[in-house]
Amino acid sequence: MPRNIGAIDQLIRAVLGIAFIAYIAKDGAIMPGWILPVLAGAYFVVTSLLQYCPLYSVLGFTTVERVDHSS
Repeated sequence: MPRNIGAIDQLIRAVLGIAFIAYIAKDGAIMPGWILPVLAGAYFVVTSLLQYCPLYSVLGFTTVERVDHSS
């Protein structure tokens, strides 16, 4: 898997993922409609850790900065 998530994108994904999961867990009880935010949060955390997003690959998108070593 080639890396396609840059540092800023990685940080945003980690914060959003943890926030989604924490929002659901804040009351200690499962609320109606909890599955979607938990899945979204887990997706963001996992893609942040792996630095790879399957959706970015499908769309041909990357947030990794390319360094030009030609000079």
